[in-house]
Amino acid sequence: MFFLVLSDSHGTPNLIKRAWNIQVSVPDGIIFLGDGLRDLWAFSEEKPSVPIFAVRGNCDWTGSLPNGQLVPISDTYTFEGVRVFSAHGHTYSVKSGTDSLLKAGSRAKANVILYGHTHIQETHWENPDGEAIQLCNPGSLKDNGEFATLTLQNGQALIGLGQLTDIF
Repeated sequence: MFFLVLSDSHGTPNLIKRAWNIQVSVPDGIIFLGDGLRDLWAFSEEKPSVPIFAVRGNCDWTGSLPNGQLVPISDTYTFEGVRVFSAHGHTYSVKSGTDSLLKAGSRAKANVILYGHTHIQETHWENPDGEAIQLCNPGSLKDNGEFATLTLQNGQALIGLGQLTDIF
């Protein structure tokens, strides 16, 4: 499976569509990490068949998608044998570090933790309790045109970092 991972679009729905359209392979869905749910609505209305896995951010004033799907603060999914924990990050104080987020992801038995909020694109590995967990912040779609991709196959995860360089 192949997902486009987005966060912090903050009023730029056109950038969600741009990030979607530049992918070499058509993504199996979008994992959205908050602060731009209304932007996601515009994309969802145009492409209603695209599966969306979303969490709310601190700037999201709506709690659902146009199809009525409620959007939680954090969530855990399993795809291709990989557990993915996602959160915007504000409730885990990620601007002060990822320790609290890492504990939550570890409790969820996640292999991958996705988060936003800091607007800083990064990916790195942590080893709490001897278990390797990969963390990724796709960055800010609005500020820097940044996004991530998540490829999952046979219990393995591959994260890629990208940017809409032609507009920034």
